[in-house]
Amino acid sequence: MAANVDDVDVVGEAAEAAAERRAEIAEEEIDENFIGCDPRTIRELRAAPPELVILPNSYVPVEFAAQRIFPLLAKQLFVRGGRIMRLSPERDGLTIVTPNEFRALLSKRRRVKHFFGGQNSRELALKFTECSKDTAELLLASDTAKTLLPRVAVLRRTACIVPHEEKLLILGTGYHDVAGGVLVLEGGAPPDVPVAVAVAAILETLGDFCFSTPSDKSRAVASIIGLTLRMGGFLKGHAPIDVTQADEPGAGKGYRAALIAAMHGEEPYFIVKKKGGVGSLDESVAAWLESGRPIGVLDNVRGRVDSEYIEMLTTANGPVPVRVPHKGEMRVSAKSSQLQLTSNHASSTRDLAERMIIVSIKHQPPEYLFAQYPEGGIKEHIEANQPFYAACIFAVVRGWWDAGQPTLQTAHRFREWVGALDWIVQNIFKLPPMIDTEHQSVVANVQNPARSWLRAIALVAVKQIECQWVSATKLATVSIGADIEIPGVRPGTAADQAARIIGGLLASCFEQNDKVEIEGITVERCKAEEYDEKQQKNRTVIRYRFDAGRGEM
Repeated sequence: MAANVDDVDVVGEAAEAAAERRAEIAEEEIDENFIGCDPRTIRELRAAPPELVILPNSYVPVEFAAQRIFPLLAKQLFVRGGRIMRLSPERDGLTIVTPNEFRALLSKRRRVKHFFGGQNSRELALKFTECSKDTAELLLASDTAKTLLPRVAVLRRTACIVPHEEKLLILGTGYHDVAGGVLVLEGGAPPDVPVAVAVAAILETLGDFCFSTPSDKSRAVASIIGLTLRMGGFLKGHAPIDVTQADEPGAGKGYRAALIAAMHGEEPYFIVKKKGGVGSLDESVAAWLESGRPIGVLDNVRGRVDSEYIEMLTTANGPVPVRVPHKGEMRVSAKSSQLQLTSNHASSTRDLAERMIIVSIKHQPPEYLFAQYPEGGIKEHIEANQPFYAACIFAVVRGWWDAGQPTLQTAHRFREWVGALDWIVQNIFKLPPMIDTEHQSVVANVQNPARSWLRAIALVAVKQIECQWVSATKLATVSIGADIEIPGVRPGTAADQAARIIGGLLASCFEQNDKVEIEGITVERCKAEEYDEKQQKNRTVIRYRFDAGRGEM
């Protein structure tokens, strides 16, 4: 049947309209702002208000959607270690954003749409929707998101000082695009303080500690200033582990760590030491690094610390891997973080011991009167006046900066950190050098399990059996009673059995001489012949004596 004229006109109009539409699409396709988008979405995308979240699907590519979505979340989300993170009130730090958390963030905006259309749809329309978990995963993995969101290298609770373009900047509340990205949670710039006032105030905070040697005090001051240099990125090299070693419980080793944190306006992240499995030491360290909090404290450590992961992060030249349970792996720089360790009698591998700066303190006598302030003790006083103490630290840093950031020669493995801080303590605080022969001896004790145990038992022995000649069995009894871990002895082992292992430990300590000096205590060994009634013959017996009199400070 032949078509009538009207039918031909209709067909012609449809063909003309289709040609016009093809021309429009061709014109829109060349718009660089919409590369990858289905041409049918472009008019709607142009008209969509900026605050409207448009999710990716087969019509809108992931990277295009990310360009619209992530600028809307720039005050809530950050990039660290290649992962998208958020501030976590529960952890008081940063945490990796999960797909479900991201979905919740989008749903709070209440304006989330995506394009939809039937199989033969000529036009596409926007429809309100919920973000699926799969879509959230795609958006969180997008390269565009990691480019648009602010990068955070340093997370600080209060104001900090950083070098930038050959000058010093004081950074207050907010995000700052310097030093790799600094996020300050609260607080403005502290007041200016003269260096002399700053030095006196910082030394006053250490007044209640009984340091084993004058150089221990120097190292304690270096820890305070060194943390600011570390967090501010002044020193590009590595920082040693800050260790506080006490002669007995209650000497204030944990308190010293708390004071350092208080002066910087920070809350330390406490790392749990466990042996393997879920919640192991390495996993706890990784959780600290994930949080972005600058101070991690491995508190009241007993026994041997053996962690290749800690050794690696203290000397890594680039980002270190951080494995987060159920969230995968990220890589972060540890160069703005400071690991602290406190112990009465810990030992470690040789490599780890060489990565330490150790401050040795003693328990104050019972009659000692601790300093009191209107707020309470020194810690409460510092917390109430934190901006002033921050200003004191900044004043010292300025003094070193204005002098040209000088360093001194040192034999310590971390030459840059120790060299800079040694100059500061000697020239600004007028204290003795940081590294002395006693520190070298203490480090040697830490890396030797036998000498580490000998130190621990000596500190107890001079209070219980000073100047008495005793057997290894007696020392085993004293160790077990004082809860001192004996290397190679399982908990619950009887004293007579433990004595055999103790004999071997002590033999290694007395290889060169029958007299050993350890932190002011003289330990002597004596061999003698005694008649054994049971065996009806003489036998060699070994006795030990501990004397603090000649080494007492």
